[in-house]
Amino acid sequence: MGTYKAYKTDENLESSQGVWIDCGDAGKYLIRRAGGANERYRRILENKMTPVRQQIERRRLPEAKANRLLIEAFVEGVLVDWKDVTGPDEKPLEFNRANAIQLLEDLPDLFQDLQTAAGNAANFRAALLDDAGEALGNG
Repeated sequence: MGTYKAYKTDENLESSQGVWIDCGDAGKYLIRRAGGANERYRRILENKMTPVRQQIERRRLPEAKANRLLIEAFVEGVLVDWKDVTGPDEKPLEFNRANAIQLLEDLPDLFQDLQTAAGNAANFRAALLDDAGEALGNG
């Protein structure tokens, strides 16, 4: 495998289609890349942070408010769907904006894991995904 093939990401996966991330018993999450070709996410994040830029620069933005804005941007620009996700009552949780924001606020470690996966370019590399598909018999 050459250098370009090893590092070239699939812009469609990054910005529109997304990839499934399996979090075991916590469910499966369809995410786009937080960066790369996902310009939509960049614009959403910028629009959410611009009104509070002075607070950020002066270090006066409360952490809870900053976290809420980051979660909202993530839900609107990165998180596409989920499967096998349950609520506190262990019943299936419908995927929608309100449920996604609540879930990620309630479970900051899950949010951190999904952010890490969305920021990892390797999850969106076409060559690696092709190899995984072949290993699963999908190639």
